[in-house]
Amino acid sequence: MSNVIEIHNLSKSYKDDIVLIDLSLTIKQGQIVGLLGRNGAGKSTLLESIMGLKDIDNNCIHIWQQTMDELDDNKRNLIAFVPQNST
Repeated sequence: MSNVIEIHNLSKSYKDDIVLIDLSLTIKQGQIVGLLGRNGAGKSTLLESIMGLKDIDNNCIHIWQQTMDELDDNKRNLIAFVPQNST
């Protein structure tokens, strides 16, 4: 199975509040993944970062071996994201 999402050592902070620290994650095609955590744990920040809606502090996120900016329309049409709200 090919990797759909690859994240290596992702970090994200808001001023002095560090939300994601050195997060690494690989999701293969066909896998089902759930994100669990308390409010403020970084679940929405992670999803918004994957979708390119939030800037990340370091490293890169790849979807089908490309950054979100590099994805063509055919690949983008395979992605759905409906946030509860985005800040």
